Amino acid sequence: MSRHHRWYEDGEEVEDGDDSDNQMEETDSHRDEDTSVDEMDYWLQRCSICFDSQLDLCLEYCRDQFCIDCFERYVTEVVSSSWGLSITKIKCPVCRDCIPYGEWSKYVPQHVIDTYNKYNQPYRSFSRFCPDCQGEVKACEYSRNSGFTRESRIILIQETIKNLILSYDPDIMLDETSQMRRLLTTFDDVYRSYGGHNLQELHKHTVKTLFTWADERDYEVKALVELQSTRFGRLDHKRKFSRVDVHRQASSISKQLVALEVRPEGWKRLQFSHIKNFPFTHCSHCQLQLCLQCGEAAHPDANCLVNMEKKILRNTETPDVIETLQWKLKNSRPCPSCYIMINRDEGCNKVDCSYCGHAFCWSCRSSWSEKCGFYQCRDPTTSTSLVSAPTEVEKVSEIKTELGVPNVFLIQTRLSTTVQ
Repeated sequence: MSRHHRWYEDGEEVEDGDDSDNQMEETDSHRDEDTSVDEMDYWLQRCSICFDSQLDLCLEYCRDQFCIDCFERYVTEVVSSSWGLSITKIKCPVCRDCIPYGEWSKYVPQHVIDTYNKYNQPYRSFSRFCPDCQGEVKACEYSRNSGFTRESRIILIQETIKNLILSYDPDIMLDETSQMRRLLTTFDDVYRSYGGHNLQELHKHTVKTLFTWADERDYEVKALVELQSTRFGRLDHKRKFSRVDVHRQASSISKQLVALEVRPEGWKRLQFSHIKNFPFTHCSHCQLQLCLQCGEAAHPDANCLVNMEKKILRNTETPDVIETLQWKLKNSRPCPSCYIMINRDEGCNKVDCSYCGHAFCWSCRSSWSEKCGFYQCRDPTTSTSLVSAPTEVEKVSEIKTELGVPNVFLIQTRLSTTVQ
């Protein structure tokens, strides 16, 4: 086969066959570029979830794209798996930007929208079902058309505080250094300055003042009763003081403070502050007094875990009830913030309260911090048992390890216990 040769000015000889090779390489390069462009166009038209179906919608803000089936399944799953009292925000599954309600609701069935609207309204009340009649019992209820104005609620709070003072010692009204007198002055300031006070701090200060005053008066009255019974053999009923009455009035004041909050998130926080301080309420259907923190009948002389332990020891319940109580006792903890009992039988140590949103360590029961570990808390000394003290094996058995990894601490503890 003959070859044609060409000479360039620098004397280099080049075969014509080299030009053909260069042309072939250029053709292959163009073909690769065309293929890459075609592949890019293909993926630009695919759903960002399944990467298979062609896109049906493109979100307005972030421009992420999906097919109808995948997007509908995603939103339905988020709505059905969301629970608690916080409002669930639908976020883009790709970039996690919030999708406006008016946009995502266009692409899902009506029953999904109805479910979302039912469980994601502001001012949702925490409720329990009465253990006797199964009626719903709510802690606080928000009503815009209750007939009470902001000013009328503050006046009602002031009148309740005055009645508490006058029922025990009218002279306190003249003592400007008294905590209760200063509390009345605080509400005078609240009445005159709209929106100038932090209701969360005001609620905390008010409840603390009322409880402190009740404790002091309770001690004084007990001393007075003892003195009168020894000297005169009788009790001066004009000075009689009921701590239960004070707590009932304090609970009423607390509810009025919750009702003053107009911001949904602030109202939710105040509702849980009320439950933390006043856990007992009456069922409006059968009048049973129950505990909002655990759902059992009221137990003023013990916390929720101790109460369950006592019920098990009494052994007066049915076997099914005893078994349920044993499971709760083993797998329940009170949230350190709202004190509502949280159930959990597996998972890492970090727990987010589904009601108030507080994050805490399941092992040491303190607020979640750097000293806490997901599978082994680094500060186990802060753990305080709310019931009887656990054994060493029980303590170590609570240490969670990663799935498939043996709990070395538990094995070593059991071996040392056996040897001893």
